[in-house]
Amino acid sequence: MSNIIQSSELNLALDENTPSQVLKELAQSQSDKIRFAVAENPNTSPEILKGLFSEFPIQVLNNFALDLILLENPDFLEELYGVYGRKNPFAYHELPVFFIEWGTNHPNEYIRSAVGEFQKVPQILEKLSQDKNDNVRASVASNDCTPIYVLEKLAQDEDICIRRNIAANKNTPIHVLEKLAQDEDTDIKSSLARNFNTPVHILEFLFQGENIDVDIQASLIENKNTPSHILENLAENGSAGIRSDIARSLYTPIHILEGLSKDNSEDVRSQVAGNENTPLQLLEILVQEKSSVVRRQVASNLNIPINILENLAEDESVFVRRSAADNINIPVRALEKLARDKYPLVRGSVAKNPNISNYIKELLSDDASEYVQRSLVRSQ
Repeated sequence: MSNIIQSSELNLALDENTPSQVLKELAQSQSDKIRFAVAENPNTSPEILKGLFSEFPIQVLNNFALDLILLENPDFLEELYGVYGRKNPFAYHELPVFFIEWGTNHPNEYIRSAVGEFQKVPQILEKLSQDKNDNVRASVASNDCTPIYVLEKLAQDEDICIRRNIAANKNTPIHVLEKLAQDEDTDIKSSLARNFNTPVHILEFLFQGENIDVDIQASLIENKNTPSHILENLAENGSAGIRSDIARSLYTPIHILEGLSKDNSEDVRSQVAGNENTPLQLLEILVQEKSSVVRRQVASNLNIPINILENLAEDESVFVRRSAADNINIPVRALEKLARDKYPLVRGSVAKNPNISNYIKELLSDDASEYVQRSLVRSQ
């Protein structure tokens, strides 16, 4: 019966003769198809179209009645953009040309920047790359669809933020990246170091010299293409913070993780323990650590064997037991024990675990702790 009613409502939403008042009611439908059809219907009132714009911008902008609406209200596009909120309607690539041109020529720099950030039309991006406003040019510099000849020109811009965005852009040609590597600005070099398309010879160039900026070091660690000899150097000579970054990174080779598992810094060892690429033999060693911080990270690692996870569920540290309760791989039998833990912190984590049984839910439903009760409600 409900399918028949919905089909009838869809037909009404599609019918150009349906009164606007009826379309207003249909715009509140829970059906995406019906609201979609209302957004396309030329009989839909401007107010309703504004309400549907954030969900169906392309359909509203292609509505046959829009020309007439704009004749009566020249500010209607401004009003549509205003109701879109924090989202960027120019992220849609199927937008009609007139709307893109409206944004490109708009006096508001934020609207022009919104166009430059996402649009693909070369002529539009070239025009915005010549904008007097730095933020507008910076948005074009960050756009992956910006033509190479435009990127080459923007790489010479006086504004540091624009050159930084060029350094981070995945489509920036190698000869431009090489030139930017000579830039004195640390943020530009850091952007180069993070860019997955930066060639190895540039990454090695960025690591040359003494007193390499810590931001550049951290950026090199984030790049999957950074040579292992650079990571080895940083693991041996870097600060504790840098060593922790290496221990945390999913791009760090196993032999480096092995060395860092013996680091004198508790935080470094704990990052190795939490790294999903850390091999089992290392986890078996780290689980015997005196440091509860390290054991807690082992307990949170999704690759830890069930028998070790069950042992950690009985650890003397409340924080280790809590991490074990958070682990989605922990068996129900271990969760049942943890559901009776004397600390609400642990029982609350049990309540949030998606694998708890109905028996555990019933057990926790009578828990005296408000924290446990809130955790149980949020998990449902």
